[in-house]
Order: sequence, then structure tokens, then C-alpha cells
Amino acid sequence: MSDLNQQLWEFIYDLLPEEEAAALREQITSDPQVARAYALAKLQTEMVERAARVDAAGMSWQRPDEGGEASDSPTPRRRDHTTRRAQLSRATNWLVGIAAIGLVCLMGSSFLLQTSSPRARPPVALVPAPRLAVRLRVAGPPQLHLEATNSFAVRTTDGSGLPIETDVDYRVFDVSGNVTLEATKNTDVRGHAWFDLPGPLVNKASRLEVVCAGKAAAISHPLRAEQTEFVTYLRTDRPLFQPAERVSFRSVTLSRYALRMPDDELVVEYEIDDANGNQLAGSHSSITTEKGVGSGFFRLPDNLPSGRYALVARSPKRSFLEERCDFEVRRFKVPRWTKELKLSRDSYTAGDRVEAEFKAERATGGVAVNVPLCATATTDQRQLTNLQAKTNDQGEAKLAFNLPQDLEEGQVTLAVTVGDGEHEAETIAKPVPINLGKVNVDFYPEGGNFVAGLPNRVYFYSRDPLGKPVHLEGRILNDLGHEVTHIATIHDGRGRFALQTTPQRRYRLVIDQPVGVTKEVALPRLSESESFTIDTGSGVFATSEIALSLHAKSPTAPLVIAASCRGAMVSEMTVDPGDFLSRGLGFSTFQGKLPLSGDAQGVVRLTVMTTAVTVCGRLRNGLSFAECKRSWKWALSRQRKLTRRTTKSNSHCELPTKIDCL
Repeated sequence: MSDLNQQLWEFIYDLLPEEEAAALREQITSDPQVARAYALAKLQTEMVERAARVDAAGMSWQRPDEGGEASDSPTPRRRDHTTRRAQLSRATNWLVGIAAIGLVCLMGSSFLLQTSSPRARPPVALVPAPRLAVRLRVAGPPQLHLEATNSFAVRTTDGSGLPIETDVDYRVFDVSGNVTLEATKNTDVRGHAWFDLPGPLVNKASRLEVVCAGKAAAISHPLRAEQTEFVTYLRTDRPLFQPAERVSFRSVTLSRYALRMPDDELVVEYEIDDANGNQLAGSHSSITTEKGVGSGFFRLPDNLPSGRYALVARSPKRSFLEERCDFEVRRFKVPRWTKELKLSRDSYTAGDRVEAEFKAERATGGVAVNVPLCATATTDQRQLTNLQAKTNDQGEAKLAFNLPQDLEEGQVTLAVTVGDGEHEAETIAKPVPINLGKVNVDFYPEGGNFVAGLPNRVYFYSRDPLGKPVHLEGRILNDLGHEVTHIATIHDGRGRFALQTTPQRRYRLVIDQPVGVTKEVALPRLSESESFTIDTGSGVFATSEIALSLHAKSPTAPLVIAASCRGAMVSEMTVDPGDFLSRGLGFSTFQGKLPLSGDAQGVVRLTVMTTAVTVCGRLRNGLSFAECKRSWKWALSRQRKLTRRTTKSNSHCELPTKIDCL
């Protein structure tokens, strides 16, 4: 037995030290030859265990009744130890002699067989080995996608659940029963194989048949294609308009997965809604797209109130979800006052006194003397002060107010309204920066839940009371006060950390940066009922596969890992309880690589499901990002000249253009 095989046997029976077992576990997941040797060693241990089982009738033992009558059977006479030792020595000598004679006879017969003629040998009947039972499983999308590469995962194991390397034939039949695609795949050392059905073949596909080559295992399943989903991108020419101006808009409708133009043009309905969801009169229009592009314009009413409005695009046939684009309408007025508001400090905290200087001049020239002012300080939830004042001979005024001691909000706005009573008042507002020594931190465990007793990877986002990202450094402590890990943001207040949790423990964050934050942040409560966590590694992949780890407390049922991208299932993988390797810490881990088709890019969602006859129950979700493998080149060309040779300021002008995808 080689050193590797000896090490594998000790690993299977948990006889290796933890460090040596961890190194070997890493080799099994990364080296195909070591993985193949591990599968063979595991199969040998299963055979040894089955051979060691003794099928014999059970024996019952009955304790004699000490209080009963004496037995009538004769009692053997005791012999002395000298006689017994002599008999044992005599029997040993006889056994040694018989063994020596048998060995001599065996050597002589072997010599005679080797020197005899081959014709003298008796014929040997070759008994074929019994064929191993093969268990075949296939996982694939419930409905085929017309644009995506539809991936199917195959798993082959023996009757005891050990993986088998074998050939797998798959055939696709059309409605008439004709074979439109036929090929063979070979499962690897873990019993895995994948095959793809391209989108152009989906329209003709009616049934899929998967058969183990030379084996009786076979699976036949009907195929059905789903309708292509579309997505619409909607924009206006600018975000701010005045009443009576023209709102120009454009929409681009593409297939959701491949981002291609629709084969048939779509009808898109447009309208403008106010803040209450009511449609503006005369804003509805129905336009047929041209190569997926729809465009038009709508002129706003002259008396339209200022406020926020939304341009809405819908599909009468529900080919895509409703899309909205917000814009603002603001009536422009020439200001009569030139206003300026300055705060005396850069930041304040609860209980501080806020002082500000206000200055106003007339737009036509001259100082605003003895003009009434109204100053208000408000938060999102309440009004803090309301001051009445007047400007002095230089058009200036000093304003002051105190912040409350119980201030919880970090957003305070100081607004000063100026008016002479003859014309409409004008207002200038300025935010008051508040530093309350608080940082809001949100935690997002990968997969959704913070699971007890398993490795967890947690993403977090830190921001100040105004909602702006904040760089954060801190320590994660348990309820015993022990530090378990250190965390720090990576970019724009976002970061992640890994944590091996302990059941029945609570965890909290102590913030070291920014300095002065004394409030501790509690992490989510541990989920004792959940039994799985998922880890997608770096989370961004440039290759055609996703490396992942699945941690489980006690895996007992087969699982399916499915990857979906923009509404299409792009890959699957089956995982058996035997695929998990024990970590020796109360949980097991499966490490694998999920292949992706070349057209899958962008955000990929991983879903772990339990397998059943007709139902798959979702257990865990994870997100990864596949880098873009496809690029577009655009050509911009001018079709015609300007509609007018000369234009005036703030007047309408059109420049027809054409954009082509190379």
C-alpha cells in the first residue's frame, strides 16, 4: 500500500491529525488524481465493511437459576494443570508437523504445474463479474430558454451512493419523435457531467432522453420552452422642466437575457402621472417600436403645478414590466433678492448653539434695509425653532438657536424666508451638519440568515446619520467579551467578514473608527434551525465557472445547486451527503466548481434546493458576478443637416442621428 493510500484510509477513519487532514482535504478538492484515489479508497472501505458483516442467526443466552434445583447432568472431573499442559504441548507439535508437510506438498504441486505442458492444464471457466447497479440523476431548467444555453447536470453513482465514471448518452427528440441531437458525455471521478442544449434547438425540442451507456439506467423527460422576456429602458431628455415646455422621451426594449432587439416590433404605451398617480390629460400615446426603440414627446400644460412627475411605459401584451422615469417640474421665477446664508461652524452636536449670518440685496441693486425675515430650523420629524427678525442698514441679520439635548436625527435644515409684503416671498435653505457620534451599520449574511454552528460570511454597510458612507473599523465580540474577528470597510462604507459562530452565543460590533462612537451595534440573532451556509469565494469571476463552498451541520439528503442569470437557469449541480468532507468542528463542507455557459454574464444567483419527486424547496441564496465577456461597438453618424440653419437661445433645434451596432 502506497503512502497516499495509507493516508487516505486513515483520513476516512478520522485517524489523521487536524492539520494533516486539512491539507489532504485541500488536495482532494484541487487534484483530480488524489480525488480519484480518494473515491477508490472510499469504495474499498465500503467493500471491507460489507465483507465484515456476518449473516448468522441470533443466539440467546439464559442465565441459570441459582436458587433452583441442582442439574442432573454429570459434572466433569477437574484435571490438574500438569496433565493439561502436556496435552497442549503434544497438540502443538502435531499442528506444526502437519503445516510443514502441507507446505512441502504445495511447493511440489506448484513446480509440477509450472513444468507441465499447457495442454495438460484443465480448462478454466471465466465467470463474468456482476454488473454494478447505476443510479442516474439529471438536473436541468424546468423550462427551456430560447436565448440562453440550457445546461443539464448528470450524476452517476452506484447502489451505495459512491460516484461512478461511465459514459452517458443523451438524445433530444422533436414533436414527430425524430432525433434532433445525440451525443455522449463521460462522467468524471465524482460522477459529474454536463451537457448543453443551445437556444436555436429549443423550438424543436419535445423530449429529452438520458441513458447510461450499456446500463439499464435511463431517464426520459418532456421539454417545454418559455416565452422570451423583455426589459425596457426609459429616459427623458433632461430631469427638470418648466410648465409649457416639451418633454422628449425615448425607450429601448431588448430581450432580458441576451439584450437583443425583438424579432417582432412591440407596441408601447406611454403616459405621464403626477405624484398621486393620476394621469395628466392628453399625455397618453401608443407607439410601435422600430428595432426596439420608441420615442415621442409631450408638451406640459401652462398651468401645471410644480412638483414631481413620472413618465410611464407599459406593454399592452405584458411583454415587459412597467418602467417609470421620474422628472421634476419647477416654475422658474426671476429672483428679486440676492440672498446669502453662512454658518459660524463646520459641524455641531446635540445641545450646541447654532449661529448664522444672513445677507440680502435687491436684484436690481441696493441693500435690503429693514426687510422682515422668518427663520425656521427643522428635522425630518419636527420643527426646532421659528425666529422672526429684520435686516439692518447693511441688509444683514444674525440668527441663533440651540439644538435640543435629545437630538436623534442627523439632518437639520435652516431656512430663511425674506419678503417685503408687496411681492411673493423667497426662501434660502442650508443644511446644518450634525455630528452625533453615531454610525448606522447594516449586516447582510450571505444566503440570508446568520446560522449557528457554521462558517458565515457577512457583508455590511456603514453610513452616518445623513446616509453618507463612512469608513469603519471595529471588532466583533461575543457575549463573553471575547474578540472573534476584526472588520474594516473596503470601499464606500462597504465590507465583509467571515465568522465561525457558536450556538447559543450573541455577537456585537465595537467601533474603533470613527473615533468617539461609543454605541455598540448588535449583529443579527443566530438561527438555530438553519443547517446550511454558502460561500461564493471572491464573488467576481472572469472564468466560465463559479467556485463555491457549501457548509452543512449534518447533510442527510441530496441537494441541487442552481445558477440563474437574468431570468434563465444557466447551470446546475447535484450534491450528495457523501460529497461533504468532515471538518471536525461539528460541520461538513462541500467544495466544488459550477460551470457556466459562455453567454452568462452579470449578476448570477445561486440557489440551494432539496430534491424531491415534484417539488424543490429553496434553502439558501447567494449572489455572484460574472464579468462581461461580450462587448459592443457603436457607430454614430449624422443622417441629415440641422433642421434650421440659425437658432435662438432657448429655442428648439433637432439634429437627426443614427446609431448602429457593429
